[in-house]
Amino acid sequence: MFLTVEKLTHVYLPGTPFAVTALREVSLTIRKGEFVGLIGQTGSGKSTLIQHFNGLLKPASGRILLEGREVVPEKSATPVDLRRRIGLLFQFPEQQLFEETVLADVAFGPRNMGHTREEAESRARDALRAVGLSADKYADRSPFSLSGGEMRRAAIAGILAMEPEMLVLDEPLAGLDPGGKREILDLIAALRKERGLTVVLVSHSMEEVARLADRLFVLSAGELRKVGTPEEVFADAESLERLGLALPQLAQLMHKLRQAGKNVPAGVFTVDRAKKAILAMLQEEKRGLV
Repeated sequence: MFLTVEKLTHVYLPGTPFAVTALREVSLTIRKGEFVGLIGQTGSGKSTLIQHFNGLLKPASGRILLEGREVVPEKSATPVDLRRRIGLLFQFPEQQLFEETVLADVAFGPRNMGHTREEAESRARDALRAVGLSADKYADRSPFSLSGGEMRRAAIAGILAMEPEMLVLDEPLAGLDPGGKREILDLIAALRKERGLTVVLVSHSMEEVARLADRLFVLSAGELRKVGTPEEVFADAESLERLGLALPQLAQLMHKLRQAGKNVPAGVFTVDRAKKAILAMLQEEKRGLV
């Protein structure tokens, strides 16, 4: 198993009157090369959980294992090595751009890892190409002259330049229009395929991750409430509603058809599958009338 979380509990401001338990005994596993969606309402503990993956936060109890070794930077790996293997992109990553040029910003991570300037810039140019930003066109531009979508891509390139094995993205679609969201999702899917990445995509919206994720982890109030494929998770609409989560629109439609007594499968959330299911239902009903 690539990453294992064992009974992880995290408390902010422990030992004070303001102590808050953000995670309670969360256990999960992520396989190498898997695409995982981590979903839940705001405040459910998603961001807190992923910051344990590369040692940014330390558990109050429990542990994180990376390929069987406990993720405790001061004992099992240097922070640089650990954070090279697991690249974490925070929400609104364009706010973290700070260098004078795009190339310098993307090369910052490799330089911090100890690579020479030439090696770092070579990695940066390769990463920019991978996210669809031509190095010849963008390398010398100020990152603050880019569009919102281009900034998001440049920030992803900065993580890729460190050549991680796992890419963890915290709400990477926040603030983007529908077209921009689709572009970033397609980019993430392409990067996973081309580079063999393990991907964890954090979102409060199931619809954004449904078509790409192999499995979904549903967090609520700091606890892991559901684990399964998108089809399995979406099939239980009532429990998701109790957790304050809305089904994707197509899944909602199929759920309402089932409630109306129609013979359609649960857990359908793509246009193609919904079309096939509805046509099959209509043909079945037509045969019943003959």
